[in-house]
Amino acid sequence: MISVWRRSPRAKNVPTKISGDELIVRAVFYPYHLNPKGTNLKNVAFRSPSGKDEISVIRRKFVTDQFCKDKAMDIDLYGQCRGADRKEFRGFAVISAKEIRQFGSDVQDSREVYVSHADIKHGFVVLRHEPFPAELNARLDKLKAAARFIPDPSPTRWKWMGKPLQG
Repeated sequence: MISVWRRSPRAKNVPTKISGDELIVRAVFYPYHLNPKGTNLKNVAFRSPSGKDEISVIRRKFVTDQFCKDKAMDIDLYGQCRGADRKEFRGFAVISAKEIRQFGSDVQDSREVYVSHADIKHGFVVLRHEPFPAELNARLDKLKAAARFIPDPSPTRWKWMGKPLQG
């Protein structure tokens, strides 16, 4: 997916190894990733799509807050064009790579999507209509608790209006 406004950083400026101090940013959509009031993360914000072991995230160290917003709006627009179930961008979940790893998951560079893209991997692939293993549910709860939800006060505008995406 190509950003509408911002260019990805140059590959030579972004190492493939993700250090523990890097902040990892996940776009958050309602109603999927948030409680009914839209104020708190649900653990599914860090759940892989069925049949996969990858959760798309952005390596914040190498891009701006506006770049992250552009990517989230790209996802939102793409879903609308495909006629997918309506989901509304609401903000970002921010967590460090170190925290992701301390709970037993990993975060790996996936620059083939775009430079500064990464995937959180849990080591589990769950198919549709299969129950999640208890170990994975516990891990998702820990990730949700450690992540900081930063809401976007103007989620339909293309300009990032929220607080800085920091840990």
